[in-house]
Amino acid sequence: MRLVAELAAQDQFRHAVRDLIGPGLRDLGFRGGQSTGFWYPSGAYFGDVEFRESRYSAPAEVDFGVHLSARHGPTGTRFWAARLDELIPGRLGQPWTVGAGMPAGPVAESVLEGLRAYGWLAIEAALDAPGFPADPLAAWGRTFPARANPWDRLIGDPRAGGLAGALRPAGVRADSWFAELADPDEAARCSAVDRVSGEAPDDPRTLPALLDRLEHDPSDRVRWQAARALLPLAGQPAVAAALAAAAALDEDLQVRWAARYALRQACPAA
Repeated sequence: MRLVAELAAQDQFRHAVRDLIGPGLRDLGFRGGQSTGFWYPSGAYFGDVEFRESRYSAPAEVDFGVHLSARHGPTGTRFWAARLDELIPGRLGQPWTVGAGMPAGPVAESVLEGLRAYGWLAIEAALDAPGFPADPLAAWGRTFPARANPWDRLIGDPRAGGLAGALRPAGVRADSWFAELADPDEAARCSAVDRVSGEAPDDPRTLPALLDRLEHDPSDRVRWQAARALLPLAGQPAVAAALAAAAALDEDLQVRWAARYALRQACPAA
């Protein structure tokens, strides 16, 4: 009986991807299918959508995630990747689930809604002037001290830019978070960007601090985090201008993607 339930859950998963989600992806221009994955061709590049079962799936149900990526066709290198649940507000870390006796339609529709509203724009942003492979002769308007390898301690002054106003105490709980924006440790600064944007959005120091980190922080991870934090505000002219500058000038591919994605979210038609 347990085996029958497991097979039924697997059948529901295949049905959801093949018969319900697949046609929606093909409407967007994707090719492929459930067994091979779906891909979107764009010149020498491809945007990919894959459906991966979770290892924590129970016998009677299948948990799965939706994985997005962009790759360079001639080399086969994936230069950008994200999970769909990371892009959907309020869904981080939550898989989709189909099971024996469960209708697959609502689950498939939820996935398609997420792909249309978030995943497709993210893939478009990755395929739009991807900047891969890196051109050694490219002269980016914003460059930062390089590390010999990703594990080296960051070279550069995290106070570079205009953080003075954000670092001035205001006698509130958020003061400690703003102070961490100048911490020498980039992980602390990433956390600070997340805290001030998520828990102190109305503090008058928040927006200037995020704009400053996007432009001046020597860590590409912090600049990426700042671009993602500015996404809900991308409709504001000053924020849109800052994101457009990052998309055009930042030397880091992932930062440029985050800025382009935020702009596409603010104006999908663009």
